[in-house]
Amino acid sequence: MIYVERSGFNRPYNYLNDIELKPLAVNQSALAMGICKVGKKNIWDFFRGGLFRIFEIAAKTLAVYAYTDISAGKLVMSEYFTSLDATERANYSYHMGMGIAQIIASENLKTPWLRHISPLIKDGTVQLIPGSKSQPDLLGFDLIDYHIIEAKGRQKYSEVALRKAKNQSTKVGSVNGLPPATHCASLAVLKRRRIEVYFQDPDSDGKKKSDKSIQLKVDRQRFMKNYYLRFSELFDYGKRERLISDGLTFITVEIWPGFQVGVYEPLLPVINFTEEDDYEKCLDICTDLQEKVPDKMATSFGSDGIGFFISSVPDHSANPYAKS
Repeated sequence: MIYVERSGFNRPYNYLNDIELKPLAVNQSALAMGICKVGKKNIWDFFRGGLFRIFEIAAKTLAVYAYTDISAGKLVMSEYFTSLDATERANYSYHMGMGIAQIIASENLKTPWLRHISPLIKDGTVQLIPGSKSQPDLLGFDLIDYHIIEAKGRQKYSEVALRKAKNQSTKVGSVNGLPPATHCASLAVLKRRRIEVYFQDPDSDGKKKSDKSIQLKVDRQRFMKNYYLRFSELFDYGKRERLISDGLTFITVEIWPGFQVGVYEPLLPVINFTEEDDYEKCLDICTDLQEKVPDKMATSFGSDGIGFFISSVPDHSANPYAKS
């Protein structure tokens, strides 16, 4: 469980607006999944580099279990996290902020396909129109609309950090010639007592058109192909197994005993996008899946059809070097 305050949203998203922090069911599995799905800034993204992609999923997932705890049903930062030096905490806070933003976007904006924008620009999936300067962190879309998110992770609430995130997100004037449906700023405040998230759409503040200096052009089909390639290629390095979760069938590969990454079975024939209509089929399958996802982030998979199924993690207490 984390606590989220959403504000500043105009129609049709105004129903999201809160007047206070409200609980959202998020467990460690969902957080690990969010961090890995959103990727990272460098073009050497998660899940690339042959067998090392599996090692990195394992490392990022274990880091979640090392740096967070569950206390009275709440997801909190662990004592181990607070013992890190400031540079180490800042680095991990960055990844936490990204992963939490992915979770909230998928849950509230119905935007399961959310990626760090930098590697997408480097590989040509997203183009900056000449004259555009810099870019926000994250780009995603649903069936129709585009969403822009600037995500931050901090140990304390920072109005300065939130204001910077607002300013950066609102600079995107258009995606494929149309204004984004939302420009969101997400600030995750990572505490030992609880995790608080301030998720705002500052576009209602009335930014002038001249402030929106970034124009993006997105190849949606290439975006989707690259999104799923990171997962489908995992099957080159492990035995396929069938897993049932909430009545839905996933084809999985083992990361370690007790941890499998899976793809919703009906998606497998289309996510290589070899046929002309595979893109539309993928959207249809995920739209249908959105109605089947159980009470959201307490579960292990999203409406993108990707799941992290963790039944056990290595036992911290099983130290082979401990004195008997």
